[in-house]
Amino acid sequence: MPKSLHCLSMRLTVEFFKSLSMDTNKSPHHNRLDSPKLMHFVIFSKNIIAAAVTINSTIMNSEVNQNMVFHVVTDAQNYYAMKLWFDRNSYKEATIFVINFEELNMKYLHIKYISVFGHSHFLLPDIFKNLKKVVVLDDDVVVQHDLSSLWALNLEGKVNDSYDAKSCVWMSGLNIIDLKKWREHNVTGTYFQLLQSTKNEVSLRAAALPASLLTFRNLVYPLGERWSLPGLGHNYGVNADSMKSSVSLHYNGDMKPWLDLGVPKYKIYWKKFLTQDEKFMDECNVNP
Repeated sequence: MPKSLHCLSMRLTVEFFKSLSMDTNKSPHHNRLDSPKLMHFVIFSKNIIAAAVTINSTIMNSEVNQNMVFHVVTDAQNYYAMKLWFDRNSYKEATIFVINFEELNMKYLHIKYISVFGHSHFLLPDIFKNLKKVVVLDDDVVVQHDLSSLWALNLEGKVNDSYDAKSCVWMSGLNIIDLKKWREHNVTGTYFQLLQSTKNEVSLRAAALPASLLTFRNLVYPLGERWSLPGLGHNYGVNADSMKSSVSLHYNGDMKPWLDLGVPKYKIYWKKFLTQDEKFMDECNVNP
């Protein structure tokens, strides 16, 4: 993480405890936290401005936003900074909750090397016990069109989606998850059972992909390529017309749009949704 973004997180954390402007245990929108009638989005992130851009782009391109709920799942180090950021900044009528991953009490968290950005997607049914469906967005994604139709999508008994009809791999970027079917198929239990024999982090990393392949076999729905265009974080030759028409853009790779090495011609799509006139960004020289 660049020094400027680390500075931003630290400044917000200090300000949170100085102002105590928020009650960390209560929210005026608490009744929306697990209402299955609303559209719930989940973002795993330790990067404040990245998560903010993903959320802002989703809201700004939505036909309605009062029924949108975003759950930002982060670690303890960034929790209070995230809380203050989303309290200070407005996102129309959408509701945003920040969750400290390290405070969750779930049976699979005792497994060694489970981290907020490792296998945590498999904990979604336990984190959101009352929800039937969620959309998971990576924090390096920019949404360009309305996503509300995903909630009416029939996954035909599948639990997850892919952009390739022949694939059974978890495709990052944008995912619609049927939590009800996930629980029925015991996807989480199957995945962690396959990993039980691993003895260290190296073997765990090696086992993760084949475990995913076996777990999602016959459970992946082909969503279609138009929903997410990957490659903006490593490929200089992404088609310009495809970028304009794709529902979402995925900056997967090392050249993230908030970094100096981000591809300039791709950055403009991301910077459109970057928060402006934020004093802590100015103080920390955050100017991607």
